[in-house]
Amino acid sequence: MQDALEDHKFLTREEIDKLWWNLLSDVLSDKQKKAKVGNMLTKMREERIVVNETKGNISVWSLLKTKK
Repeated sequence: MQDALEDHKFLTREEIDKLWWNLLSDVLSDKQKKAKVGNMLTKMREERIVVNETKGNISVWSLLKTKK
């Protein structure tokens, strides 16, 4: 996902779901896959890799800009 964010600058949750959906086990239900993607995004946010912003009623994710 980080490569996709570097290329596109930001992705919506729907776009992130599409990226990760088929990578997740088919044993998981759609509800479980949605929760798994949410958990992965939360972990990346907590590790300060990505940041979530709301633009209108659309939530977008982008890489956190770090100072060098």
